[in-house]
Amino acid sequence: MKTKFLALLTFGILTSSFAADLGLDPAYLELKVYKFAVSKSEFCTDLVTVFETNNPIYEDFLSNPSLGNGNIEVGTYPCVVIEFSDVIRYASTTTSDSGICVANEQHSAQICRANNNEEGGILIDGTAFNCEDAEQRIALYLSTGSIGNGGDNQPAFLPPTAQNRARGLTLLSPLVVSKNTVAKFIVDGRGQVEDTTGRGWPNPICEMSAPTFSFGKK
Repeated sequence: MKTKFLALLTFGILTSSFAADLGLDPAYLELKVYKFAVSKSEFCTDLVTVFETNNPIYEDFLSNPSLGNGNIEVGTYPCVVIEFSDVIRYASTTTSDSGICVANEQHSAQICRANNNEEGGILIDGTAFNCEDAEQRIALYLSTGSIGNGGDNQPAFLPPTAQNRARGLTLLSPLVVSKNTVAKFIVDGRGQVEDTTGRGWPNPICEMSAPTFSFGKK
């Protein structure tokens, strides 16, 4: 079963693809975040909600993303969970050779649809959800203990476990909170936009694969 995040698909580079249909940079990636939680466990147990809103707006996660305002105890958090709308928006910085991706033209993707064979997941409060055709809340688990990249049998919307570290997505570095520093959430989407013309699909699209996630210092 194939799990998608940010319209992620596992693919190989086909010889029929134009070079400039692959590895395009995103101009922006917009998410509508409802809730943000942290855990001191790489398996995302005992989640502590830091931020929550019932009226989120789309924010660009590639340009100094904001996860709301809240207080976090000093410590190291190898897992963070983002609860957001499963409809995301993005654009390419350049036009692809095949012309499906047009510079700065907005695309949207529903990443937890019923016909995507998604497994569903668990929200921050423990509520289970199934992927549906209508827009809905989903939860993305980012953990230093995960080896997941959204591929086959790697459900991004479930926390990793000792028995299954393919759950969730990899967090390259933990959130470290100290008295004197403020952590910066880094979302790197470079090279993650693709014009799918080369895959031979009858209706190619401009697709964005999962970026990498990490924390650094401001």
